[in-house]
Amino acid sequence: MAVDFSRFADVLKSLGVSGEVRELPEPAIGGVGPVAHPAPIRTLVGTWLSRYDVVWAAAGHPHTVFPTSSTELLRVTGGTPADVGD
Repeated sequence: MAVDFSRFADVLKSLGVSGEVRELPEPAIGGVGPVAHPAPIRTLVGTWLSRYDVVWAAAGHPHTVFPTSSTELLRVTGGTPADVGD
């Protein structure tokens, strides 16, 4: 499963994200974790992640991940479910 960056840009636009949505580079796996940011950020959680009992989330380094679930990701991030991939 992977994020479709065109869909991702469309979701951002539909949420009213200000400014021009540019082509987004695909970050390294584990490069940006979903929690512990210095300031609150808007987080989108792919709806397709709910197909899995365990989701391996980025842990802040390309060689580290942690097990969680899509429900838990939504809870700990205050995220928004989004159709951004398949």
